[in-house]
Amino acid sequence: MVYDLHVKIHEKPGTITTNRIKNVMEMLLSALCHMHERRIIHRDLKPCNILVNKDGLIKVCDFGLAKTLEHGEFLKYAAGTRQYQPPEMFLQQYNEKADIWAAGCIMGEMILRDYLIPQVHSHEMLEKHFEIFGSPTMNDWPEGYLLTRSYKKYSGTIERLLKGVDETIKVFISYLMILNPHKRPSASNAKLHRFIADHGHAN
Repeated sequence: MVYDLHVKIHEKPGTITTNRIKNVMEMLLSALCHMHERRIIHRDLKPCNILVNKDGLIKVCDFGLAKTLEHGEFLKYAAGTRQYQPPEMFLQQYNEKADIWAAGCIMGEMILRDYLIPQVHSHEMLEKHFEIFGSPTMNDWPEGYLLTRSYKKYSGTIERLLKGVDETIKVFISYLMILNPHKRPSASNAKLHRFIADHGHAN
């Protein structure tokens, strides 16, 4: 039997264990490594585009919005499902790091059994990013800092959203979802993070 990850998160009873979350994220990041090494950006990563087979192996599907990037190329036009779009899409300059942001959203969704970033109107989404992860400073992300002038200053709510969750997990999600895409890790670097690399950590 094959089902998509959205069904597992939102429709199947029971919790998703830390070991299973780690396993899914390791496979997802491996898939992203394979794509990004070939300069392919998916642009619509979300749980319903991740198939799970009876052995628990995943397969990324639906490449209808995928693009092949030239080295150093950035895309301009937004694509994908709003809850998984990164903040740099609002600057109309993004690359494969958009997939890393989406992977962080998916991990948060597995933990919360709900959307990490709720559905809001497109003009409210960037403010929602700042509300959850904190408003960037000029040192954090100069381009993003200029966008904050339209919003109130936020200190971030990610700690409250993930209250009771292991600190290593919270650090890893925050690592995948660094607001500044230039500081956000590549898929290969993300696989080296303690949460993925430390096989004795998960429970």
